[in-house]
Amino acid sequence: MKRAHLKRNIRQIAFFATVWLFAALLYALVEFGLLGRLDYYPSTSNPYDFANALIYTVSGSFVMGLLQGSFEVLWLKRLFQRRPLWFKVIFKSLLYLFMICLFIIILAVLTNTQRLKVGLADPIIADNLAAFLSRFAFWSVVIYVGAILLVAMLLSEVSQYLGPGMLTNFFIGKYHKPFREQRIFMFLDMNDSTTLAESLGHEKYFALLRAYYAEMSDPILSNYGEIYHYVGDEVVVSWNLEEGLANGRCLQCFREISKRLESRESFFLDRYGAAPGCKAAFHLGEVTTGEIGELKKALIHTGDVLNTTARILGRCHEFEARALVSGELKRALPESNWNFEQVGTVNLKGKTEDTELYKVLWDD
Repeated sequence: MKRAHLKRNIRQIAFFATVWLFAALLYALVEFGLLGRLDYYPSTSNPYDFANALIYTVSGSFVMGLLQGSFEVLWLKRLFQRRPLWFKVIFKSLLYLFMICLFIIILAVLTNTQRLKVGLADPIIADNLAAFLSRFAFWSVVIYVGAILLVAMLLSEVSQYLGPGMLTNFFIGKYHKPFREQRIFMFLDMNDSTTLAESLGHEKYFALLRAYYAEMSDPILSNYGEIYHYVGDEVVVSWNLEEGLANGRCLQCFREISKRLESRESFFLDRYGAAPGCKAAFHLGEVTTGEIGELKKALIHTGDVLNTTARILGRCHEFEARALVSGELKRALPESNWNFEQVGTVNLKGKTEDTELYKVLWDD
């Protein structure tokens, strides 16, 4: 597994563990506040000690969060990627409900053996467990933990719509106040998209477009790209300067996308009767980044660099180039890894100064 994929999986799993951890802390504090000076649970008469309850609840919940996160990220997410939301919710709810009950039972048994200083086989453990399961105390815990599971799943789904790291950024208010930054942009466009749309029809073309974008996921992720937005058959990907320039990741991303589409040519031909190709334009520059919108929040970049990149993309056909790079970006890239051919200094529509353009010469 590539490093970028590993880091992303770890972050997603850690997110679930963190949600469970905070929920456990809240539960332990609420329980302590309700029991007050009591040293036993009124429902079962079992001994109560805040320190032990805190340790077992927090540590057990953290482990449960890691388990749920691992199931979700490494298995369930891929398994149900094409399923509708209602199906995901019903199946996952049943699975996690079973896991919750099993978790609480195991935690209760282990806690009682420590509190009562007896072994697992002692009859008093079974009696206390039966009493616990027959009371509302057990089901109240199930309901509470079930609510936390639902929150974790919903936040996870929302995070997918916003993109990696965006939910965290919105929570901490990173982009609440606009700020300036230097970024690299790649505008990537499907070749002959209009012709394909007309020949395939709306539904089949949309299915092709979905598969086309799906093939880009791994190359974008492995090269630390951030999907800014989709516009029909065009996708805009951006990088901060450090990550985009390192080893020419921005160009490597396009190379891997092109190779991926070429390797999947037979799949596209068999299923859709057409194999899509793509072209791209690259540029870097300063943008202002921040949140915008009242009815719907969105993160946007504003700056001349976006307009310029879009204009450069429009010149790919003229220069018969799979990828065009601006002079500014070309000079910033590690040239030892890439070969370029200057195609000229052109005047792009809407700009007063000419722009140097370079064709990327691919070695494969």
